[in-house]
Amino acid sequence: GDHREEAVERDWLDWSRFVNSNGVVAFHDARLFPSGWSTPDYGPVRFVDRAFRQTASNSEWSVIEEVDSLVFVSRRKRF
Repeated sequence: GDHREEAVERDWLDWSRFVNSNGVVAFHDARLFPSGWSTPDYGPVRFVDRAFRQTASNSEWSVIEEVDSLVFVSRRKRF
């Protein structure tokens, strides 16, 4: 996919509504890690930081795991 921040956000807005409660989404190239290739200004890094790290704790989504450049987010169970 397109790694520009705007493109990552557009994909998210277009597709995230289809994820069920407790569903998981993986973002690739979305995290800085030792000896990694991504940079702080990389589109997926910027989007994940803005959308999931800087949001209020009552967000519908939360980061559940991070491995190398991958960030996994999960939709919290709806009541």
